[in-house]
Amino acid sequence: MRSKLATFALTISALWAAAATLATSTRIDDPTAVFLQPGGQWLTFSPREKETGPLVNPHANYSGDLNDAVQLFYRDWTRAYDSNGPKAGPDFDAASCGACHIETVSIRSGAPPPRIARPAVETDRRLYGNQLTTRFLGRQRPEARISVETALSLFTYADGTVRQLRRPVAYAQTRNGEEIPVGLRIAPLLFGWGLLDAVDHEMLKHFHDPDDKNRDGISGRLRNRDQGAGGVAPALGWKASHEDLDEQIASALSNDIGVNHTPDAIEVTDAELQAIGNFVRSLGVPNRRSGATDRGRDLFGLTGCTSCHITALLTRQDMPIEYSDQLIWPYSDFMLHDMGPGLADPGDAEDASEWRTAPLWGIGYAEAFLPERGFLHDGRAANIEEAILWHGGEAETSVRAFSQLSASDRALLLSYVRAL
Repeated sequence: MRSKLATFALTISALWAAAATLATSTRIDDPTAVFLQPGGQWLTFSPREKETGPLVNPHANYSGDLNDAVQLFYRDWTRAYDSNGPKAGPDFDAASCGACHIETVSIRSGAPPPRIARPAVETDRRLYGNQLTTRFLGRQRPEARISVETALSLFTYADGTVRQLRRPVAYAQTRNGEEIPVGLRIAPLLFGWGLLDAVDHEMLKHFHDPDDKNRDGISGRLRNRDQGAGGVAPALGWKASHEDLDEQIASALSNDIGVNHTPDAIEVTDAELQAIGNFVRSLGVPNRRSGATDRGRDLFGLTGCTSCHITALLTRQDMPIEYSDQLIWPYSDFMLHDMGPGLADPGDAEDASEWRTAPLWGIGYAEAFLPERGFLHDGRAANIEEAILWHGGEAETSVRAFSQLSASDRALLLSYVRAL
């Protein structure tokens, strides 16, 4: 295995060559397979090329009891499975993990996944908590009813081409009849979260530059860089608020479904949490699609996209062999970046405009097969192009460079992103 210093010194062209070699060597004939290949190989899969099933195959090469893990992930927690009755709620947003992570389900309604509502101002957060749920298990009114209006704006390219951008403006009517502003969230894609959970945090610290000391215009930061269990800084979630996948899953079960794992309410056991976590870790990363060109790759770098969407990362050596000591291509630096007022949460949160760099692998499949999902933290963007145009703040220079490209070069860059 190459040394860490040697890996850090790899050029972009060398990384691309390595990525292309691995993507080719691990491609398989079964169009629905997900597999884990130990010994330094990439966890990868080839999704179906038409909308006939889940983009992430639930029959992964899972080392535990696959049947139990699948049942827990897709379980409807509002139903009674034992003498204790339903475990969800009574306040909740979704009945199962698959209800929000629609890339994992075979049959979809075509409706967008549930959007999570978060109070926008501190006085409301103190009163209602960090999340307002929209469903209730019983006859009582839900904690909140959400209304969403759409604000429209126009973006004009240098060549005169105009795109219409949409932004949700949301309010919640609470049980007591008060109307308050809220910010929205959709569930992040689960592609390759086992590898994301295994990323080497010592490597991530090299990207931590909150004061922009290298003067490249990028001031990304790790949240609580020197804190966390075992020195691991939180790096998962839209706001990099979770240290590891187990913490993220426990939080989602509690906040989104109302299934708790606390000393006072053990509604999901340690074994069940471990099974769900290991199952999510086993879900794969899409193989590269066709359509990428050298020109598209070069434009992705020349416009500055790679300043935050770092091409390759290393995973830690202390992980299970399926995830350990690998060179992976998520296209993210895991840093929090100021993305400007256009993408900021409404309200007064100190980090309202900061977002962790979203991984780009598999994003082309999501655009092709999950149009109802949308992109960005609240699903506002209908496609990848709109998501790019919403970038501001530290990414403003990159968006300006993208906007000045010819229509044909913009298409090549977008084709490259769709192929990741």
